[in-house]
Amino acid sequence: MSTNTKYQKAKIIVEETRRLYLQIILLVGIFLFIIVRTIISRNFLLMPSFTFVGENVSYSPELSIIQSPFFIFAYVAVIFSIFIVFRYIKLYNLKRKFRSGEKGIKKLKKYMKTDKIPNKEEVDNKFDEDKNKAKRKFYNLVIRVAVLNFVLYYVFTNYISNSFLFFNIILPFSILTLIYRYLLLFHADKKFLGEKWENEKIEYYISEFN
Repeated sequence: MSTNTKYQKAKIIVEETRRLYLQIILLVGIFLFIIVRTIISRNFLLMPSFTFVGENVSYSPELSIIQSPFFIFAYVAVIFSIFIVFRYIKLYNLKRKFRSGEKGIKKLKKYMKTDKIPNKEEVDNKFDEDKNKAKRKFYNLVIRVAVLNFVLYYVFTNYISNSFLFFNIILPFSILTLIYRYLLLFHADKKFLGEKWENEKIEYYISEFN
């Protein structure tokens, strides 16, 4: 294995590991919020009917299971687990290919989307740019969430006649999720998974490539 790619590969693995950890923290936090809100709002979830465009609509027996808190927890847990497993498999394959000589070089080029072997500065610049893009996307996300909440508020108050669901579940979920994402995106490096952690991990993976 070429010695001039050890840092580049180690840096990429560390950044992908950081993304995996942050995704786990984010999804676990959202899942816990869903559990709490579902338990608090259980009376709503067990309602046998709801009002849609002025008419009382009853749930069919076949659909009554979707009101079960256990079903909601299991459904969300499965979806979130798929996201986490997918990212873990991606990280695992990345580590495996980076350790396999010529395949590792090809994977490095493919990851960086270049025909030549990237140097240390190019890899560092890529992740700095990715972080800046993520922060810009966050502000766009705030705008999209605000618009979506306005639309949902209009629908739930004028067509479904159930503002309880919007104000007690959807709106708090949206706000807390944005706050959670903000803290992870803008402050995670300062509190944990920071420079010290990164340097230690990079040194560890560089030593593995020897």
